[in-house]
Amino acid sequence: MPIPILTAEQIEANILRDTAGLEPAAAVTQDSDFGIRAAASGAAIEGLYQHGQWISRQLIPGPDTDPEWVELHASLRKIPRKNATAAAGTIALIGTPTSPFAIGVEATSVDGITFVTTEAGTIGGGGTATVAARSVAAGKAGNLAGGTSLTLTSAPSGVQSLAAVVSMSGGTDQETIASLLGRLLDRWRKPPTGGSSNDYVQWAKDVDGVIDASVVSGRRGKGTVDVVISTLGGPASGPLITATGNYIDGLRPITADIVVMTWTGVPVAFTVTGLILKSGTLLADAHTAITAALQAYVDGLNPGDMVVRVDVIAIIKGIAGIIDFNLVAPAANVAILFDATHTQKATLGAVATS
Repeated sequence: MPIPILTAEQIEANILRDTAGLEPAAAVTQDSDFGIRAAASGAAIEGLYQHGQWISRQLIPGPDTDPEWVELHASLRKIPRKNATAAAGTIALIGTPTSPFAIGVEATSVDGITFVTTEAGTIGGGGTATVAARSVAAGKAGNLAGGTSLTLTSAPSGVQSLAAVVSMSGGTDQETIASLLGRLLDRWRKPPTGGSSNDYVQWAKDVDGVIDASVVSGRRGKGTVDVVISTLGGPASGPLITATGNYIDGLRPITADIVVMTWTGVPVAFTVTGLILKSGTLLADAHTAITAALQAYVDGLNPGDMVVRVDVIAIIKGIAGIIDFNLVAPAANVAILFDATHTQKATLGAVATS
């Protein structure tokens, strides 16, 4: 039976009731001495009730636990809150062929996101050079789409001030408390068991920048374990793969043959025709909703998971405002290869609606 949590008014009334029971002649009105003392005691005792409730929310981590207590519980179980990571990728420089440039060229987007090149190079014969770069500041804001315009802070001789992003991903913000709580509860529900598949998933997710992970046993033979990781925006970078491998190497069973890798995206195109919409639903709105739903679907697939046509149909059917439609593409299930020579994962390709 739960303990009743009394309000200050209820506590005050109980005190005055008990006072009157012990001394029938006592004055127990609100403006009496007993009434004033009971009101003060009621307020103080209500604070104790509230503090007890607060303590109970901190003892066992949950949605109502204060952030600093979630971090404390996680740290006691060696689950650190993950730090923000900087986006990395490549940018395209334009200039006079054979013009050299040193490491450390800075380029800034219109939104003020600054990138710095991490290798030296030379403008190629076609007047361009693709060079590795990373975001100066950590955070997902550095994950810019290919083609985003950049301006060089100080263009080297023979290099133009305009540049562009080729690819830039892997930037993550500091882990949210909700995410940390989810990993903590997952560790409680699935405690380490000396090298089970879930252990490798948890270990990989402990690494800054790793958003998701899946495990395949025996892909390269008996006793082998392949850990496939993802970062925000797509496949993991080489440095993140190395960092994850080094971290897991210190935790894995000594005899385990572990390889950490990432996946290769296989864009899957979707074509939806003959859309019949409810009154008030615009085709543009339906297109946006379908695209978002399909993005969530493919994001939830693991490497090697097939794109199942009936699942796609069910997802689109469940979107508000859509009455009927015809799924033209894919015309059948889409097989995604994951074997000794392939590490594929479905990604969202072009989405056409009409």
